[in-house]
Amino acid sequence: MIDGIPVIDAVIHAYNMEASNFANRFAAPLCDLVYHSVVGTAVPGYAPTAQQFYRDWSIEETVDQVFVESDTDLAVYHVLPIASFKDGLCSLDKAIEAQARWPDRIVTYCGVDPLAGPAALDELERQVEILRPVGLKLYPNSWLGQEIRGWKMDDPEIAFPVFERAEKLGIKVVAVHKALPLGPVPMEHYKVDDIDRACMAFPNLNFEIVHGGMAFLEETAWQLARFPNVYVNLEITSALVGTRPLAFAQAMAMLVSPGGSVALERMLWGTGAMAFHP
Repeated sequence: MIDGIPVIDAVIHAYNMEASNFANRFAAPLCDLVYHSVVGTAVPGYAPTAQQFYRDWSIEETVDQVFVESDTDLAVYHVLPIASFKDGLCSLDKAIEAQARWPDRIVTYCGVDPLAGPAALDELERQVEILRPVGLKLYPNSWLGQEIRGWKMDDPEIAFPVFERAEKLGIKVVAVHKALPLGPVPMEHYKVDDIDRACMAFPNLNFEIVHGGMAFLEETAWQLARFPNVYVNLEITSALVGTRPLAFAQAMAMLVSPGGSVALERMLWGTGAMAFHP
């Protein structure tokens, strides 16, 4: 707690960046991109070395950062569906361990790849049965096979069946990685405009823009103002506080400008620990 106020971290990770976990040629460059973005943004003294970063992080190491070394009370662990890694990068097994060991302090999001088609729906059902998650984590690219493909949140054939199944299973939140392209891929899938029709088609789901404010700032701000089921997760955006405070202030000012104080109620603190130290 800080001054008696509970602190919730909306996204934490326990990456497995061991070479033995690479499933295809896209894994190593993705690791490099994430690592260099962390080093470039981290406060001096808190940037990990390459040797510290490129390994299999245990969930206990992440939890120590979050609960022992910061004022965080509750955290959300995201299962990641990045098929460049054999375990998705942040595994289901670690989510299971986290819930078993810290049931009062960890909640989870499951994660699937919509481009897997019917298999994605089966996997969604399996993870929901195991975890009882409160949310679903998605990425706008798929790393299945030998090429990177993209999809959009307003696609009635790819995205909507996943949303329909998630809603049927009792999931309240669909979080999607946006703003920050993961490698040499088209930027179009990381824009936020495709979320509009998803919000309209599924008013009972809340759509969480992960990395909101890092790009497409005005578009994101107007989404907060227009759609009551849009939320912004400040993962990585929050890291600007330490090294680029004016950039963070500008992002926050823009995000609340169209919607005012209502927008503040739908902005979520998130650090991405272990990548960034909370």
